[in-house]
Amino acid sequence: MTAVRGTGADRYRALADPRRRHLLRVLEDAGGSLDAAALGAAVGRHPNTVREHLVVLERAGLVTRTIEERTRPGRPRVLFAPASGADGDAGGDGYRFLAEVLAGSIEHTADVPAEVGERAGREWGRHLIERPADGSSGLSSTDALERIVASLAELGFEPEVHECGADVSILLHDCPFRDVARRQQDVVCSVHLGLLRGMSERLGGALDMEGIDPFVGPSLCSVRVSARG
Repeated sequence: MTAVRGTGADRYRALADPRRRHLLRVLEDAGGSLDAAALGAAVGRHPNTVREHLVVLERAGLVTRTIEERTRPGRPRVLFAPASGADGDAGGDGYRFLAEVLAGSIEHTADVPAEVGERAGREWGRHLIERPADGSSGLSSTDALERIVASLAELGFEPEVHECGADVSILLHDCPFRDVARRQQDVVCSVHLGLLRGMSERLGGALDMEGIDPFVGPSLCSVRVSARG
């Protein structure tokens, strides 16, 4: 097993890429070691691409590798697992603590925490996304969805648009605040729903963010979306 502790710069570089954060999340949720092929299947990427990201994560001290012990003929697999003590987020303890404090404050002081969380999220959503540059009153539902998904990607949610017949949803593969959301789900998910609604309003309101279905998978949440009018 290799267990190299990377520098702070190595860790920031490794975790600056949302694809590497997603890989680390998948490894954490797996509860055991996985090879590049299994990881590639889990995240929908080619194993060679996954191996390149794993090299960066290993250099940063965030994952370890072992060689599979085989009792039958064949080349042993190279297996990867989260390094002991890896928090999966550069400076993550501080941000996680701050998020817990804020969520806890809303939860214990507001009469209806979900409403306060959503209201705060709406304000941020309006500020995080720019109005249409051409001065129009709003974007089409298709263009608005594209802009919102791009903003979610920048925030590290690893979003993916999923269409099933007339139903449209945004799959969030990697919530940056999932650890806090597991404990204070009502507040955190309400903030995120408000964030999405604020973005939609800023772009003209062509989309209705109907709700969030949290943790439909170990690291997956789903946003229900519909076009207005």
